[in-house]
Amino acid sequence: MASAAAIAPAKPIRDTSAIHEQIKSLDRGLAQLHYLGRIEGELNASEKTQLSDNSWNILSDSDRIPEYNPQHYPGIRASTDNTSRPLTTQQANWQPPLLNLRSTHMQAEEVRKEIARFDAVLEEILRQKKIAEKHAVSQAATRKQQEKVARKAEVAKAETNQLQRRTQASVTQSRSRTRTPLCSHRVFWVSVPGRSRCAHHSYSPDSYRNPFRFRCPGCNTIACGLCMKKLKRGDTLS
Repeated sequence: MASAAAIAPAKPIRDTSAIHEQIKSLDRGLAQLHYLGRIEGELNASEKTQLSDNSWNILSDSDRIPEYNPQHYPGIRASTDNTSRPLTTQQANWQPPLLNLRSTHMQAEEVRKEIARFDAVLEEILRQKKIAEKHAVSQAATRKQQEKVARKAEVAKAETNQLQRRTQASVTQSRSRTRTPLCSHRVFWVSVPGRSRCAHHSYSPDSYRNPFRFRCPGCNTIACGLCMKKLKRGDTLS
């Protein structure tokens, strides 16, 4: 019979890689407990049979009185005379055989105690198993949440880097190109046909959105309708 220390409860699991090994050891402990329960049932059945025999005054083999045998008991004389005879060396050194004092009832009691100990171990094993499963689920959820946060951080970082690159390229391009300042002859601007480039928006895609074009007769500077609106409001275009 396996001892209770063979399946003693392990320490709380902190490494999730050992969870499956812990569960396998728990299953082996459960199998041993089922085996002990079957032995207890057999011993109880044997004990009930012995009690039934005793109720009918039937002695079991361990309770029967052994018959007298001079070879086994040389120290006892079969004669009826009362004369004292000296003991021989064989008779003086003779000792009775050891009797088996452990009855079926005592064996069953020991099994019950052993099963009680295993029940306590089983309760601790199940508690450790629940802790391990809960710890594994918690770590899986935490790992999943961390991966989700990491993916969001990577996406945000990529978007930020892309925006910075676009902003830097726009600033560099705007600095590399010089803007042609419009003249201040606002009253002399005349409307011209066509879609010539605006002197102020020559590098921007907005230069073709407004279909109106105006030209200063003094310097022949072309301006779009948007720039003319700003000039009429009194804004300065740099």
